Amino acid sequence: MQQTETTAPPIWLRWRLWLFAVIFAGVLWRIIDYLLCFPVWGDEASLGVNILRKSYVQLTGPLQIDQVCPIGFLWLSKLLFNTFGTSPMVLRFVPLMAGICAIFLTWPVARHFSGKRVALLATALVACSLETARYSTDFKPYSIDFLTSLCLVELGLSAIRKPADWRALLGLILICVPAIAFSYPSIFVLASVGLSLLPGMILKAGRRERILYCVFGILSIAAFVIIFFTISRTQMNAAHTAMEQYWRESFPPRNIGVLWWLIEVHFSNMMNYPLGGGAGTAFIITPLCVLGAWRLAIKRRFAVLALLAGPFILTFIAAIFHLYPYGFKGRVEQHLVPSIALLWALGVVTLVAWFVRNSRSMWVRRNPIWIWRAAISWICAGFVVFVLVCIPLDFKHPYISPGPQIVRNLVNAVFKNAGPDTQIVIDEKPYKYASEIQWNLITQRHPYRTDGKFDAAGLKIAGDLWVMDFGYSFNKNLEQQTLAAAQKMDLHLYVADRLNYTIRVGYYLNPPVYAQAIHFLPQAPLSLNQTAH
Repeated sequence: MQQTETTAPPIWLRWRLWLFAVIFAGVLWRIIDYLLCFPVWGDEASLGVNILRKSYVQLTGPLQIDQVCPIGFLWLSKLLFNTFGTSPMVLRFVPLMAGICAIFLTWPVARHFSGKRVALLATALVACSLETARYSTDFKPYSIDFLTSLCLVELGLSAIRKPADWRALLGLILICVPAIAFSYPSIFVLASVGLSLLPGMILKAGRRERILYCVFGILSIAAFVIIFFTISRTQMNAAHTAMEQYWRESFPPRNIGVLWWLIEVHFSNMMNYPLGGGAGTAFIITPLCVLGAWRLAIKRRFAVLALLAGPFILTFIAAIFHLYPYGFKGRVEQHLVPSIALLWALGVVTLVAWFVRNSRSMWVRRNPIWIWRAAISWICAGFVVFVLVCIPLDFKHPYISPGPQIVRNLVNAVFKNAGPDTQIVIDEKPYKYASEIQWNLITQRHPYRTDGKFDAAGLKIAGDLWVMDFGYSFNKNLEQQTLAAAQKMDLHLYVADRLNYTIRVGYYLNPPVYAQAIHFLPQAPLSLNQTAH
């Protein structure tokens, strides 16, 4: 008997169940990672140090430690630091909220794009992918890039579908300035929205809609020009040398090698969902995205195709001029995720439809709805299983890499047990070695010195002493130097504890940092009776 839409499917084939499952899994994954409080790693620490050390006005100028970041994110983070402190949970609260909101917003955006089958698959990809989950708990504006792009795509789709409706255009006007202030790559999406709407505004829109469209374009261009020439360019010039080196693989070669480069970037990290990394499922995702784009073309949905493909093209053009990286690093391509998710989901649906339509099996032809439900259910189940595998791994290794974890353990061992009379001395300023070290030190409440000196008179009365040292070579003389300095001040110390670490932090080519912390206690002077004995 042929199954129809009115036939009640088994519970495991119902799309509402899988919609709830993928959303629940995605939100749970993000909240767990947020509560695990991963140690602050290099880029997070570098950005946090700038925000802590600079005023609101200074944040509009060049940033230190080769950082580039939208002014909206800098100012909002500064406000949160001043209000709630600098714990990892405060740092990552805004990215977490942006990541969770993006999950819930993907469903209605994809429904407007192409129906519930595509919407369910797109939501699953967004909710249950490693990179979208990770950057939801990363103190960088990557999840905001994604959320901003998703909002712009939704408004663009609404304006394309109803060019005579002014409300979507008004939404674009209201969001364009905040989008540029909080997300640098949003300009690529804004430009794509504007270009995709242009034919409809000329041929179908009324006078009011055309005026609003012009206001949207002028406001977007003005906001971009002002922010770029007053803030962004200054940041980019300050970090130019480091960025050129770090992103060199993300800029296309200006020779025939660009053809192989294009193939390589589209089968790398940028397209590798849900696994992340340089190779893997990109060999499945990219062809399906191309199939989805082809489906839009044969259906003559050229405006929608321009809206979704435009950010790829414009980002690539920016990469030609070394203004923005393209490919290889998925974290800076989060503004492309809405296009990837929608095109991939449409490609999957197109492929399943082709299989059902061309199958020689009579059972398949008689039960197309069952095939549809089974295919989408199995795909969603695979995403949920992926999350269930990743969550225990995060519990086992609650850090991005071991280096930041070691730094945090070392600093906590010294500062967490420090009493009011504990003196903490750093033999040499550690800030040149790694931003993780700098961040973990400047966020401590207990005072410390970085001149290598300690108060001998205070130690004679009460208290204890921690001496810390960081360097690219191990300081074998730290203990003897400290004891000798104490003896010159008529103070006798003895070693109570010693901590030694070899830390790999920062860029992967950086040499290891050797860190040590020695805990000294004052030695009580001998009484006359003890001396005679």
